[in-house]
Amino acid sequence: MQIIQDTIRQDGETRRRFITLEVDIDGNYHVGQRLKIVHDHTDAQVKFFHALCGDIGEQMGETKQQVKDVLKLGAEVESVAEATKEQMSHLIEVTLEFVKEHDITLSEKTVKQMEAEDKYSMCLHKKICLLCAEKADMHHADAVGMGRDRKEHDKRNPGERKIPLCRKHHTELHSMGANGFIEKYHLQGYEKFFRRI
Repeated sequence: MQIIQDTIRQDGETRRRFITLEVDIDGNYHVGQRLKIVHDHTDAQVKFFHALCGDIGEQMGETKQQVKDVLKLGAEVESVAEATKEQMSHLIEVTLEFVKEHDITLSEKTVKQMEAEDKYSMCLHKKICLLCAEKADMHHADAVGMGRDRKEHDKRNPGERKIPLCRKHHTELHSMGANGFIEKYHLQGYEKFFRRI
């Protein structure tokens, strides 16, 4: 019989301590203890990493496993199954950089799994709409002013808040205001990129 005694931190890792109680055929009791490392990465991280690898492999003519092996090597992660949450975050970061550098188009299914920051960064980099992945205009959350060259303005002011939206969604945002737009499209997590109108 196995009973979980408690969870402890040891050598920078979380470990679950198991106390075992066994009875042999002579009726003698044996008590034992073993430690098992608890990996705190989330299923969502693993699922997202696998989806990214699938999209990359499909476009580069490699298997998902080949892509995973190369990316794990680049991120210095030995095993996804044994990775910590921080290691998985780093692995995903490295993978998203690879996607940007090699101009990989992500499937809609993969994009839906992205965290707000990653999705925003990817859409901004590729100049595609945050909602529908069509070619994007930039909605400037910080007003640029009429008659000014917006492209030149963007080059001189890279830190200003802007949201990549297609013409249809950009027009809709201006007609309904940021609050309504955020609610309609469930953009909670993106509020800081919008000027609250």
